Amino acid sequence: MAVIVITTKKGKKNNGIGVEINSSTMASTALRLPELQTKFGGGWAGKYASDYGTNFGPDLNGKVIDQEVSLGEYVKKPFKNRYNLKDFFKTGFSFQNSIALSKATDTGSFYLSYGNVHNTGIVPNTNLKGNNYRLNMSRTITDKWTVNVNANYINRKSDNLTVSGYGSQGIILILI
Repeated sequence: MAVIVITTKKGKKNNGIGVEINSSTMASTALRLPELQTKFGGGWAGKYASDYGTNFGPDLNGKVIDQEVSLGEYVKKPFKNRYNLKDFFKTGFSFQNSIALSKATDTGSFYLSYGNVHNTGIVPNTNLKGNNYRLNMSRTITDKWTVNVNANYINRKSDNLTVSGYGSQGIILILI
């Protein structure tokens, strides 16, 4: 059995303990929204119907028509376009902070880091919070033997992550 280990961070040889602090903030918005047909309402062949998935009913001209409500009753409402997809998305923010300590000598090294992330998504109520810890240690025992210890702990929590894309559970398809 063979194992290949790639270590990307470890302590650098220096006289003291190295300290690295990073912080970043990023804003994000919806880049592009789908183009929707906004001429016709729900229905088929120019006739209104509340069936799911039909969108070639009468013109969306503001004319008052009977529309079914959740209790099975019909209520007269203006038949007009309510394209509010662009109003749904908001500006999301990502805040990331990290600190790392490192030290290396001729016979060993260590690298210890902590990172924190807090994201507010472009979809309402889609926050993500997380912490990650990392420890890499190395000790040279002989010319042929080196002991390496690497540990990672990542904890992420989100109340309501969305499914991306145009799949059946994607937020875009649900909204249109």
